[in-house]
Amino acid sequence: SGEVTSIGERAFFGTPWLAARQSEQPLVVVNDIVVDGAACGARVVIPPSVKSVSGWSFFNCFALRQLCLSSPDIKLEGHAFRNCINLDSVRLADDREFRLRSIADVADEALPEAVRQIFADSYNCFKTDEEYQLVECTGNIERLILPRGIVAIGDGVFNDSNLLTHIR
Repeated sequence: SGEVTSIGERAFFGTPWLAARQSEQPLVVVNDIVVDGAACGARVVIPPSVKSVSGWSFFNCFALRQLCLSSPDIKLEGHAFRNCINLDSVRLADDREFRLRSIADVADEALPEAVRQIFADSYNCFKTDEEYQLVECTGNIERLILPRGIVAIGDGVFNDSNLLTHIR
């Protein structure tokens, strides 16, 4: 069985091959593994044939607002949805829908593990303390929308945000 069962994070990043696949279909799937979704639009449905989503495959997919997982057994690699800061809804295969309304949702223990991971990945660029004061903002994002629930912005938070041109 020489079938590829795992593809590392950002394995095809920046390659002409990936650019060609994105122009055909924004959700790039290889051997039932999502390897890239960064060019996807507001609503993404991960097909039931997909077994896993590679790490960083949706990195900085700012258009993504709603994610639908069609399989209950899908494996999500770490940081698969990193910095998808506009994501606000995840629908699971059993039709349960979960909303990302606040930075506090990232730590909600009542959420299914996959949803909590997706929410944490989405807000990964926002580092807060226990009281939800923003202490660090990473990711080099040009147009930043702060999530609800952040009560204060600490000193030097945007020092390394050299692409930041707009904040709301």
